[in-house]
This record gives sequence, C-alpha cells and structure tokens, in this order.
Amino acid sequence: IIGQLVVLTLARNDEELDQLLENTSEDSLDKDRDKYSFHAFAARRAYVKATPNEFTYNEVVPIQGKTTFDVHLLKRALYHAEKAWEFAQKVGYPSDITILLDISSLIFGYFNKVDELFYYFEEILKQRPHSADLAKHYATLAFNKGLHEKTISLIESQNIEYDGNDYGLLILSYYHLGKPRIALDYLLDGETKILEDKPQNIALLFCLGSELAEKQMEEELVSRYLNLVKGFENGEAVLAINSFIHNSNKNPDLREQYCDQLYAEYQRLNKPVEIAEQLFRYLNPTDINHAQQICELAECILASHELFEKDYFRLAQAYITSDQHGSALSVAEKH
Repeated sequence: IIGQLVVLTLARNDEELDQLLENTSEDSLDKDRDKYSFHAFAARRAYVKATPNEFTYNEVVPIQGKTTFDVHLLKRALYHAEKAWEFAQKVGYPSDITILLDISSLIFGYFNKVDELFYYFEEILKQRPHSADLAKHYATLAFNKGLHEKTISLIESQNIEYDGNDYGLLILSYYHLGKPRIALDYLLDGETKILEDKPQNIALLFCLGSELAEKQMEEELVSRYLNLVKGFENGEAVLAINSFIHNSNKNPDLREQYCDQLYAEYQRLNKPVEIAEQLFRYLNPTDINHAQQICELAECILASHELFEKDYFRLAQAYITSDQHGSALSVAEKH
C-alpha cells in the first residue's frame, strides 16, 4: 500500500490517491513504519486539498492561513500529522522525515500548536545535530515565537552556506536582542545573497540596515540602504511603518497622532496590507473613528490572509462600537 501511495503521489493521480487513502486505515497496516508513512501521506494530501492553489514551493503561505482554506480538511491534516509524528518517534525518526517538515510547520502553525513540533525537533537534533533542513524549519518557527536566541543557535550550529532567509533570521534576531553591530555585520556579509534570493522581508531587512548603519554613523551605508528600500515594491510602506514605530516609541503620548499619519500613508499608497496589519493592532476598537478604520483594515488583511484569534476579538469589538452587531455576531460564531 505504501508503495502505491508513493507512485500515485509522484504521478499526481489525485483521484486514485484519494480512493486509496479513504480505503486504508491504520489498523490494516502491520508495521509502525508503514503507519507513519500512511499518516504522512494522508496529512500532506489533506493539506493540499484544504489549500487549493496555495501549496507551492516558491510562495510563502501565511501562518494564519487564508480565508479560502477548508478548516475541516485542515483539521484532518492536523490529525494525520500528529499521528505521523507519533509513529515517527516510535521508529526512530526515519530518514524521509523531511516529507513531514514543511507540511507540519504550516499545519501546526495554523492551529497554534508548534510547541508540539519543538519536542520532536529537539529529539531529532540530539540524534542528528547537523540536520540542516530541520534546523532551518525549527529556526523559522522559533523566530515566529519570539525565541531569538534559539533561532540564532539553530542557524549558527549548522556548517552551511547561509541563504537569504538564514541571513534575515540572524539579522532580525540580533536586532531584537539589542546587538546592532552583529546584526549589521550579518547584513553586510549577506547583502549579495539577500539581493539574489529576495526573501519576503527584504525591504524590512535593508530598512533596519539603514537604521543600524545610522547608529554606527556610516552615512554612506545609510543612504545606499534607503535607496535600496525605495526600489522595492513595498519599500515606501516599510519606511512608513518603520517611521511610525520609531516615533511611537520615542513619543508614546503622541501615538494616536502617528496612527492618523500612518493611516493617511495607507490611503496614499493604495492600501498596502503591511500598513493595514500594523495599524490594525494599534487602533482603539472602542473609539468610533478607530473602530470604523479597523473594520476597513480587516477587509484588506482578510483579502490576503486570516487574522489571528486575538485579532478577531478586536474586530468583533470594532463591529460592536460601530453598531455592526450582525457582523460582530458572525465573527463570534465563527471564532
């Protein structure tokens, strides 16, 4: 059966693959190794079906998922993924565990259960400390959880040539840990690779780079990095956000004024989702003007991806404040 699953998957014979998965159960398989493979294939197939036209290797799928995702199928994918990891542990984490890595990051991330993965990741790295693919997946998830020291440790422990994403994680982690000189050194070292690979947050990296260079009084570098940022599609939005954060931290009493300025930039720049995400969390959902803006911003964000659970509560409050009680009830029932 496992051989058939492999062949049908490689041949992209989805109809027969679905039939075989539907007609196969864990109890019909004798070996734990086969049970692992079955659940791994089932998890992968359920995820692909739940995310039509989204599962591509060249596109970063948002961890929140998208509104087009089928939650029922995602729950099935989670069930099979959890079972696959249980059996993988029993058989000593087989060499083809990599088929679970990318899918698991997305599935467990969607349901906010990545801590379950961390346990398995730690076990594998104890056995295979130089598993670069695993370390990279782990580092990305650790960074998303705000574990900056862990992120650095995972990447720097691997004797590999860093790609643009690796450099990005190191730069941002050292930046958040208050180590600007090391962060800037990594940017200088990885600048060519970052420009080649074009990670999703490339504008942010060079925007922070200009800030770091300014602290080191390297004016020529500041100018060069700012010019790079302005050349990216979302460069102006990133610069506006960075200015907003800098001003808000410097003068917190004027944050509402800075929110108004950023909202004006949001309108001027044709409503980029990056600014919508930033403003959404700063506006006051109990203020009528802000509540109306939050509702508008949510439409922009939801066209790109789902909100986090806590953000849906904020949206529901904004709906109530702006007398859209039906919409508030709909959000409450769904989330």
